[in-house]
Amino acid sequence: MNTPRLRDRVAAALVGARAAFRGSANAPAPAATTVPMTQQAPPMRWSMVRGTTTSGAAKELTPARIAAYLSAADRGDPRGFAELCQEIEDRDSHIVATLGVRKRAVANLKWTIKAASDSPQDRTIAEACERMIRASANLESAALDLLDAIPKGYAATEIQWGLRGGLVVPERFHYRPQQWLKPDPDDPEQWRVLDIADAVNGVPLWPRKWVLHLVRAKSGFPVQAGLGRVLAWWYLFKNYAIKDWVTYGEKFGSPLRVGKYPAGSHDTDIQLLETALEQLGVDAYAVVPKDMEIELKADSGSKTGADTFERLLIFANREISKLILGQTLTTEEGKSGSLALGAVHNDVRADLRDADAVELARTWTRDLVAPLVAFNWGPDMAVPEWVYDTEPPGDRQADATWQTSRAAVFQQALTLGIPVPLSQVREELEIREPAPGEKLLRPAAAVSAPGLGTPSPAAPAATESVADTALNGAQISSLLEILAKVSEGTLSPDGAVAVIRKSFPTVTENEAR
Repeated sequence: MNTPRLRDRVAAALVGARAAFRGSANAPAPAATTVPMTQQAPPMRWSMVRGTTTSGAAKELTPARIAAYLSAADRGDPRGFAELCQEIEDRDSHIVATLGVRKRAVANLKWTIKAASDSPQDRTIAEACERMIRASANLESAALDLLDAIPKGYAATEIQWGLRGGLVVPERFHYRPQQWLKPDPDDPEQWRVLDIADAVNGVPLWPRKWVLHLVRAKSGFPVQAGLGRVLAWWYLFKNYAIKDWVTYGEKFGSPLRVGKYPAGSHDTDIQLLETALEQLGVDAYAVVPKDMEIELKADSGSKTGADTFERLLIFANREISKLILGQTLTTEEGKSGSLALGAVHNDVRADLRDADAVELARTWTRDLVAPLVAFNWGPDMAVPEWVYDTEPPGDRQADATWQTSRAAVFQQALTLGIPVPLSQVREELEIREPAPGEKLLRPAAAVSAPGLGTPSPAAPAATESVADTALNGAQISSLLEILAKVSEGTLSPDGAVAVIRKSFPTVTENEAR
């Protein structure tokens, strides 16, 4: 078998590389009505356009270099600033940990797709969208990638669309570094991706192909709205302090060794003393003549130079925590800190988390849910909404108590003959309209549980009408009181299941649980 010569193999590799480079440059942008199946911006490992390495933006950082990066970003070239932010996270453990806390506070939230209306069609579309999105390969990591816009002001992932069961689905999300993206020269709100076709200004992002997240941590255009512009300065101050502290430790980490020799000593004796002092720094012992003296002087006192550097670093870390989290007590151990103050400060951080969640949910709705609906059900269909659950668990118990009281109000209104709109009951008790053919609760009779008051009257005869089979106020009140008793611990779950099954014979044990 003939083995290809090295020259031929290199030539073949170059041909393949050129074809790969020309692929994205020559590929036309898909129309807004078509599904973009190919990747617009795959990595180019050996290219300066979309490479996978950084250029060392944080190396030998100075105030002048930071100012230059920020100025270039303001002029429409944020690549240096994006690389600087990335390398700062690579080098500073406090910054990367604190940013991770803020990102994961949103990424770990539960979410759902809320239907555009209560119509059966809109609910079906919302449920289908949620199933398809949850089945994607790396949704959680994509959320963290998008939340990287908090320090940099902008972040993007490229959607890989696919087909499953005749439907267009998001299979996975491809990470795209911020240094590959640039704002449009004529409109800083529009973004482009660097490409062989235009390595300076980039090419427009394909429609319905990208999830582009813009953060407003502060006012300004996207490249000015991230926290990285402030973090860069605090990183520089910390970097200077650490370098000075290391230098100080090299000089004064061990006691200053002072050798004294008698006047008129010979040069050989002086050299012997110098050798002894050097040995003290390495071996911690030395041999000198009796008439020579060695004195060790340590940096002592209540306030040493090391304390100054440490206080500066602590102050810088506290300022970074306040910048990212809005507080310090959940990340820093202060002299006057307390659990109560930490809880109050944690509420402040919850405000930031809720704001981040609202911004990210809008991004998911616009760039992922809307294209998904357009591809599968048409561009004229109402778009469901991505919603993060930011409600604390304690508030849900309060809501259950409030719903119980409202159910009692509705019951009293019915007793007095006051008409009660069914839509109001469903809205306040959070009970949606049943879908056609959906299995319903049809209680034959309501019984009282221990401590729940008198039994509820029997339910009306079941009919095909939803209004006729809906629970009356007393039955709803009894059911909510059962759930409240379980939450309070005064009724066991098994007891609650037994009460529900007796009240609603058509409910199975699994459904009751």
